[in-house]
Amino acid sequence: MKEKAIFSLFLLVFLVFSCKKPVTLPPEPVIEFVNVRTIDTIDNPQLGNQVIYNKITFYLTDGDGDVGNDTIDKINNTFLQMYKKVNGDFIQYIPVAPSGDTTLLHYRIPVLPISGGQNKTLKAHVHILVEGVDLKFLPFDTLKYELYIKDRNNNISNTIETPEIIVPR
Repeated sequence: MKEKAIFSLFLLVFLVFSCKKPVTLPPEPVIEFVNVRTIDTIDNPQLGNQVIYNKITFYLTDGDGDVGNDTIDKINNTFLQMYKKVNGDFIQYIPVAPSGDTTLLHYRIPVLPISGGQNKTLKAHVHILVEGVDLKFLPFDTLKYELYIKDRNNNISNTIETPEIIVPR
């Protein structure tokens, strides 16, 4: 009888602590800056042009897992603004292509897989390669970025900021 009671108590404790409740987060995505790296590479092996880009990494959580767009739906969902440092202050800088067109720093995160089941929470590290702006041609030596994302329900995340980046020459 005593053994049955101990076994029942053990089983009850096991069941109570083994049941996990689904993680609940708000439906708005939340992003946290992780790092930024400068990448010196070749843009196209056939052309052999040296280019210097920044790669921004951030951590993303989303309560309903609706971040990302598929390849058919080419809607941008990641938005960057570049700032140049002038006399100690940062001023928004909009890159201009050689054609004279402004370069919008908008990118698309693809649909990211979620764990499934009851838990629809999405957690992921995301990497954005800021292509289209070759750093070696910028007319200033220090910059930073601000970045936010938008999910498929148009919920907008918080805005993150990179630290100062010294432009390589």
